[in-house]
Amino acid sequence: MVEVNCKSSTKKADALRVVSIQRLKSENAIPSLCENFHGNINWDVAKRFLYILYVEGKMKKTNLAMKMGVNYDTCMRYILWTKEIGWVEEENRLVVLSDIGLFLCSRIFKSL
Repeated sequence: MVEVNCKSSTKKADALRVVSIQRLKSENAIPSLCENFHGNINWDVAKRFLYILYVEGKMKKTNLAMKMGVNYDTCMRYILWTKEIGWVEEENRLVVLSDIGLFLCSRIFKSL
């Protein structure tokens, strides 16, 4: 990482963030493997995401984003995160819970 000399810690943090983003873009890094990609996962949103898929079944990504009440990019971040940990799968452009995801949801939402 490139060290940036700034007097203000906020300016330094912003400058480091810009340098990091530029480095990642230049290296064609996979976003999910980048540092802090999943840093803002909200468990309430994750639970809503899983519940919608559990109740509705297969869904298109845009429809899932609308039902979740988040923008498309945020929805994609949750899809990618849950795909990485094996809770969801993609079948013909549709998002669906995997066997692990179904088991998890049945345990979480059994009281509903």
